[in-house]
Amino acid sequence: MRKNILITVLALLGLALPVLAVNFTADGNIVISSITLYEGDSTDNLLILSGATSDSFSVSSGVFTVTNPGSVFKVGSSNSTVGSVYVKKAGTAVACAKNTTPGTSYVSLPTTAADYVVYPSAGSSFATADCCVAVSNAASYNAFPTCGAASCNSDYNLVGSGSTSSCSGGAGGGGGGGAVSVSTPAPTPTPTATPTSTPTPTPTATPTPSATPSPAPSSATPTTARPVAPATGSTPGSGISGISSDGALIRPSNDFRVYIVKGGYARWIQNPQIFSIYKHFKPSDVKVVSPADLSVKYTEASLVRAKNDPKVYEVNGDGTKHWLNMTPAQFAASGRKWDMVYVVDPAEVQLYTTGATVMAK
Repeated sequence: MRKNILITVLALLGLALPVLAVNFTADGNIVISSITLYEGDSTDNLLILSGATSDSFSVSSGVFTVTNPGSVFKVGSSNSTVGSVYVKKAGTAVACAKNTTPGTSYVSLPTTAADYVVYPSAGSSFATADCCVAVSNAASYNAFPTCGAASCNSDYNLVGSGSTSSCSGGAGGGGGGGAVSVSTPAPTPTPTATPTSTPTPTPTATPTPSATPSPAPSSATPTTARPVAPATGSTPGSGISGISSDGALIRPSNDFRVYIVKGGYARWIQNPQIFSIYKHFKPSDVKVVSPADLSVKYTEASLVRAKNDPKVYEVNGDGTKHWLNMTPAQFAASGRKWDMVYVVDPAEVQLYTTGATVMAK
């Protein structure tokens, strides 16, 4: 009887009227029509599987809410256009399952008393059964809803942690749409300049490196971030139309990494805590650009020095900093340019782990 009454009520869905079912038990599969997609750009149907129980559920303006699910409440979809079914509690994703076999696949709602909103999703780029989105060159993933890469394929290195972790490196420099690649073979150390009597080159306002003697290099050879090389015939610094040169925040459309622009160079802001150091950094200021524009218009830079400190460090993709212990002449001979050095807040320098000192060859 409960099912029959419910089906009668659900028939009103075509009129876009609110639907409420109280003390609900499904004695057969029930179609819930016109539910707004997780992506929010269209609607599709969901399917409550037979045996589901809850205190109540409602459908209003395309939103399907289940209140206090019982020990069994399974939701799927008989439509092949639904790629997966997401469940949110208080706006946070708590469960998800791919719609591998329409009409049979399902997600089980948690049994903790609460309101749960269930969404169909058209997404098809999932790497795991619980809906983690694929990350290039990832071998395994963190558990949903954290997701992000947990380990990487051979020749790739894990960068970051949690939901933003990714895999960089490989023979082709790794994926990531022009982001910093971490080179596994034969890495180049990181320099810090020691001045000599030679006049300090000052193409920018960057002071000469410190004369402090360098500590002995560690036995471990540091990995060094490769630059994003401009395309043949292009000149770094031409910039992207609509983006001011210095201080602009950009992100390639196929990657989560954010860069800060200075002249013809772009530096990856690899630690999220950096955004809390620079209060003027706002997510709304990040401009999405094409990967081609990033690689053609800018050269990757990873050199920093703290304000009022002449020591120059090279920051690797693994979050380590390496003092460049070399004279200005040796610095120039290494192929590095003073324009590549970003003057940063001392608090940012402290975020990076100290690695081996780089000595001039």
